[in-house]
Amino acid sequence: MTIQYNPLLTDAEYKDARYDVILWLEEGGVEKLPPYTDNPNGGYATIGAGFRIDVNLDTILNTLGLDTTAGASAEEKTYYQQIKAKFYTDNTFTTVKLFTDAEIATLNIELNAIMAARAADPTISGQNKKTEFKFNDSAEVLSTFNTIVDASKGYEKTL
Repeated sequence: MTIQYNPLLTDAEYKDARYDVILWLEEGGVEKLPPYTDNPNGGYATIGAGFRIDVNLDTILNTLGLDTTAGASAEEKTYYQQIKAKFYTDNTFTTVKLFTDAEIATLNIELNAIMAARAADPTISGQNKKTEFKFNDSAEVLSTFNTIVDASKGYEKTL
């Protein structure tokens, strides 16, 4: 007698359930569109469904419309570096900064200023450039989540 594997969920059902469970565990079921801290007394800058910004910066920035590739323009690379520097305590990007609630409020102001400058910069191509460092809606959060998970082949092994 052979034993045949019969999954309870389709791949699509599993992916939907996985996101819903993680969103519920991380955020109580509600996406956070702008950055926040996961600890009001000093935690990592986080966004969406619990995405640590320093770890997932390129994916988050891609969702926000920035070009993070090696072929990006010099101006785009400057905005990228300005944003990245906000999440580290040193200019070698080795020590991740922790943020209190008050510091997150300041961080959001600073990130929005960078995004607004980028949006107004005529050397950066594109229409409808974002003026704020935040997701528009839950669809952007889910898309970013899927990109993070798909890019990390061992993601589920780390849960």
